[in-house]
Amino acid sequence: VSNPEVSQSDPERYCLDTTFRHGPSYYLTDDGLLVFNRLTSYTRIEVVVPQGFIPVSSDHETLYEWQDDNVVVKITDVGKTTVNLVMAPLPETSVE
Repeated sequence: VSNPEVSQSDPERYCLDTTFRHGPSYYLTDDGLLVFNRLTSYTRIEVVVPQGFIPVSSDHETLYEWQDDNVVVKITDVGKTTVNLVMAPLPETSVE
């Protein structure tokens, strides 16, 4: 993997950028909340929040960023642990 910024600052490091989907990591609670729950050993992960949902809690420090029409939750320094992200459905809005 080539990342010039990392290569210049620390030539012994490398950057791995992996995108994967794992449906079983998501589930709906009885009260309609969507939960992302996954064991990971990555030090940085990004979770794309499905359209129609907004993050409401996480068990790790997070940053939120809009990419296209989705919120992306960025979590750093996770280590080997479980990530638990709770998302609520957006209230339906109407413009009259």
